[in-house]
Amino acid sequence: MPLLLVELIAVLNLPHALGRSLMLRLGGAALLMIALGYPGEVSTGVWTSIVWWILAMVPFLYIVRALFNEFVGAVERQPETVRPLVERARTLIVVSWSFYPLAYLGGLGAGATGETFLQVGYTVSDLVAKVGLGVFI
Repeated sequence: MPLLLVELIAVLNLPHALGRSLMLRLGGAALLMIALGYPGEVSTGVWTSIVWWILAMVPFLYIVRALFNEFVGAVERQPETVRPLVERARTLIVVSWSFYPLAYLGGLGAGATGETFLQVGYTVSDLVAKVGLGVFI
């Protein structure tokens, strides 16, 4: 996700100072999100994993909200013919990134089946969020 943030900031066509500030804030939030989510993924206790999931959702939601808000300005800066495309990109990002926390939850407490669900869910999320957005852009 951090590398995807770089691509998104380029697409938003922000002024250099704002883009750099956003990249640092969102990069830090992404690092925090990963650091908070990892203990839950390696935990064997369902409730422990849920607590870490909730903690990791705080920076995740911050990232999604910040990007969504930045896209509002990006949409307004676009020519009328391009605006629907930027709006669709924004929707694609929010929807596809929502697969990640759902895959995390789906993999909890179900042994090998849960682990398979988690890995398949992350793979689908990666394909939609990274490949899908790249093709769309």
